[in-house]
This record gives sequence, C-alpha cells and structure tokens, in this order.
Amino acid sequence: MADVTAKWKLTEDYYQLVWDQGLRYRTKVRRWVMPLGIALALLGVAELTVFRTGEASTFIGIFLMLAALIEVGWHFWDKARWFEAMKRSPQFNGIVEMQITSDSLICIGPTSKSEMTWTGVDGFVRTQAGIYLGQGRGLSIFIPITAIGEPYGADKLEKMFHASRA
Repeated sequence: MADVTAKWKLTEDYYQLVWDQGLRYRTKVRRWVMPLGIALALLGVAELTVFRTGEASTFIGIFLMLAALIEVGWHFWDKARWFEAMKRSPQFNGIVEMQITSDSLICIGPTSKSEMTWTGVDGFVRTQAGIYLGQGRGLSIFIPITAIGEPYGADKLEKMFHASRA
C-alpha cells in the first residue's frame, strides 16, 4: 500500500502551473529571460534619449532594443510552442496517479506505467504549488500539492526523499 498517493489530470491548467513553477523554482537561467529583455529595452531607450552622444549611440540604442525584442519574443514563442506540443500529446487530458512508498514510486499514466526507486530521484524541489522530483538535468516529475490526497502528504514525500539519501 502506498504511503502517499497523488492523482491529477494533465490539463492546460496543470501545464500552466508546471511552466510558472518551473520558471520560478526549477530553472537557473530561464527565469532571467524576461527581466533581461526589459533591462535591455530600458538601456536602449536610455541610450537613445539620456546618453545620446552621436551616431554610435543611435546604433547601440537600436541594437539594445532589437536584442530586447528578440529576447522577449523568443520567450513567448518558445512557451507557445511548448504548450502546443503538450496539447497535441496523447496524454493530454489524461489522469496520472502516483503511489509512493519509502521504497518505490509507481506512476500510472494515460500512456504508460512505470516504477522506480528513490535512487532515480536526484533532486527534490518544493514550490508553493507543488513538488518537483528531479531525475536529471531538465527532467522531472511535477506533482501539484492539490493532487496529494492527504494534508501532510508533501511533508511525507520530503521525508521519504531525505531518508533515501541517508
């Protein structure tokens, strides 16, 4: 019997949560794309107005604003592309159930069933809305807190992860 059971549906809201929480808690560089784009745009505007000293300033200002546009545009293009891929996938709108014990994690989804031990989990990131079980660079399972069927299930999962490291 599972110590903790989590069950959730792979909806658009779930993927939005994965994206938002991932940017905030999981990625190291990607979270800075938008602030960098805004900073480049502000620097470009400042170069064109406040620091303008000649033709070079015009070129630098336009270059910075163009770089900002590309940076921000790439972010939204990549996000839209990722969401579209998730919506077209065969598991979209499917139900995922995880049964987690101190020995194993069993995941039953719409297109697969898998079992692994805690040694397959190399990172545990608890966010305000869920838990990332890291499985390597860029690969993780996101369990929404709302999917866990008991009040202290997230705490139990964290204890199981840390116990597996002892």
